[in-house]
Amino acid sequence: MIKSFLEVCRANHLNCRQNVRLSAYTTIGVGGPARFFIKVKNSDELLASIRIANEFGIPFKILGNGSNVIFSDSGYSGVIIHNSGGRWEIAEHASQECGKNTPSLKIEPRGGNYPELRMKNHTKSARPVIIRADSGIRLSSLINELLRHDISGLEWFSGIPATVGGAVYMNIHGGGNYFGNLVHRAELFANNKLKMVSREYFRFDYDYSILHETGEILIRVELCLRRGNTEEPRAFMKKWMRFKSAQPQKSAGCIFQNLTAQQQQSLNLPTPSVGYFIDKVLNLKGYRLGDALISPSHAAFIENVGKATADDIVRLIGYVIKKAKSKTGIALKLEVELVGDFKDKI
Repeated sequence: MIKSFLEVCRANHLNCRQNVRLSAYTTIGVGGPARFFIKVKNSDELLASIRIANEFGIPFKILGNGSNVIFSDSGYSGVIIHNSGGRWEIAEHASQECGKNTPSLKIEPRGGNYPELRMKNHTKSARPVIIRADSGIRLSSLINELLRHDISGLEWFSGIPATVGGAVYMNIHGGGNYFGNLVHRAELFANNKLKMVSREYFRFDYDYSILHETGEILIRVELCLRRGNTEEPRAFMKKWMRFKSAQPQKSAGCIFQNLTAQQQQSLNLPTPSVGYFIDKVLNLKGYRLGDALISPSHAAFIENVGKATADDIVRLIGYVIKKAKSKTGIALKLEVELVGDFKDKI
């Protein structure tokens, strides 16, 4: 079976390897080996990989930039499809539909809006434009490429180590802005079929899209952006990147969701920031378990400061959860995804 699977992959010009350690492909640097590992460069290769995995009945998982995920030390027994590239284009014929009759997402605020950073003049002069992008494109690369073509709108999400697919899947947020607000339509794959869906289909919420429930795979997405002089968006992005530069790099991103308004009010806190809560209420900033460290620069992050294992990271997560529950009664919710066997660790 192994030989046949590899042969079919190679016959389809797919780069498939065995026993690849996932620690090299996650931002926190932990995770054991994947049974099979396919690196795809565009949506065509992504679809081919999924179809072959389905043909052989082998479970698969799509991996983007490797943030917001922690793989167990035992690894993954199926196929990891590393979605690591793709194409984008301007959908000229559809741009007149951009934002038409589509209200902004109504999601309870759980962070600052940073009014001092908002752009004042750009949105008035810029024209709406729809771009179509493969799900494997890195967000940072797409933002810079779009700016070179005088297209803006993604600046709030600069500095987030995600692919476009991960940004939609998690409905990532930057400064109180949600990626889902920019989605026009998207192409999904499930049951060996492609289908096009509108933004409403995703039921976007805080750190959530319907893809969490359906398991459908995002292939391409159309985004409503702006076209015009990008001088102001570029200046804004530099300020925003400086603001975010203190965030730890060797981490999985924020481990927990920010507090709800009700939780914030019950504790009489000045902010819903979970980093503030872990620091000031739980007094855990700088707490260490092995080489897993609650970041001294931002307590919402857990850093791998050496050779931390996935078990170290997850045991530290479990410690924070238990302390939050016992001290305040608040049940913290994970923002990261745990993949593998973590029984009894949380």
